[in-house]
Amino acid sequence: MYTFVNRDESSSVYGAVAELLVARGDWRGLPRDSARFHLMLGERNKLPFGRLGHEPGLVQLVNYYRGSGSICRKTSMVRTVQSYSAAAGSNPFLWMPPSFVVCPSRFLAEDDGKAARGRLGLKPRRKDERSEFRTAAASGNGRENGSVWIAKASAGAKGEDILISSDCEALLEFVDRGKQSHVLQKYIEDPLLLTGSRKFDMRMWVLLDHQYSIWLFREGVLRTSSDPYNPDDLQDLTSHLTNHCLQNPPSSALLFVALLGCNPPRQTSTPCSM
Repeated sequence: MYTFVNRDESSSVYGAVAELLVARGDWRGLPRDSARFHLMLGERNKLPFGRLGHEPGLVQLVNYYRGSGSICRKTSMVRTVQSYSAAAGSNPFLWMPPSFVVCPSRFLAEDDGKAARGRLGLKPRRKDERSEFRTAAASGNGRENGSVWIAKASAGAKGEDILISSDCEALLEFVDRGKQSHVLQKYIEDPLLLTGSRKFDMRMWVLLDHQYSIWLFREGVLRTSSDPYNPDDLQDLTSHLTNHCLQNPPSSALLFVALLGCNPPRQTSTPCSM
């Protein structure tokens, strides 16, 4: 019998995973603060990583790697890609849309004030690439399809805190009004579209285990916009974004059924190599 703890009982996702594990018959849930368990579920910023791995004879698994925020937060992911590319001597914008990290200007003023008072300590001044963004936006990055950009909050989700615009200053003002840093990224203006001129994205689940084996789940999710892509109206979010929270329920539901069918998911995985 295997055991698990759920550190985030308010999450519907982890609740569903817990129900599936119990239904298998070989898993049993334990109180969230239990010390001995085989699997811990929870959000990465709330997981007590320091408590893991100290139980003799017990391999403890967790659903997030320590430091996963380096690729799960939008601004951190851009920094990580930039750092890797610099070390490898490559240009990240050859395979990723040009992206810049910009934080609200009041945050920069706070950092400058702390530095002047000698209170910034070892914490580095927040990264801000608004001057680089202005240069890129003004030049159009040498692209033929104009200079439309998308602003995305670093920890944003469900289609919130997003602005699509070709107005450089409007984008920066949008960031300055926000409560966190944003990524300003070149918008893909000629996307691959489904039948019906709808945008889409695909999500696949990959597991990296404690032995660094990589497993790919056989099935994924395809999300679509509920309205046809309209490059002439950048404010029509149901045309430009595929977050299901934003979509027109009847349209999106019909499109999901048409594309994915109603076959039940298979609980099988296939190992793959890097």
